[in-house]
Amino acid sequence: MSAQATSAVASTIAGSWTWEDAATFIGVFVVIRIITIWMATKLFIAIIPDGDCCPLCDSVTLPIERSGWWRVLGPRFRRSWCLACGWEGVLRRSPVAAPVQRALRAALAAHGDQA
Repeated sequence: MSAQATSAVASTIAGSWTWEDAATFIGVFVVIRIITIWMATKLFIAIIPDGDCCPLCDSVTLPIERSGWWRVLGPRFRRSWCLACGWEGVLRRSPVAAPVQRALRAALAAHGDQA
């Protein structure tokens, strides 16, 4: 049997793979991986607390200078340090009305002390 006859037989055998099948498989596999990485990134970002309040004690945090690899996070995130409990971590920058919430909590706490 010649090489041409062998390749012609192989292309007609049921269950044999072609380069088009391989490209389709690789394309689907890559798309699934990209979607998985994108969803994991979205979940990770959703877990990071927003605002300027400490996630442990809910008091004021101070921004820490971003140096080294922290700059990779970009302007949407900031490193913070809590004045009250010493927590240090990352917070999302957002238009959360934290000062209003803190003032409301302080007013409620002061009202509770009077009762």
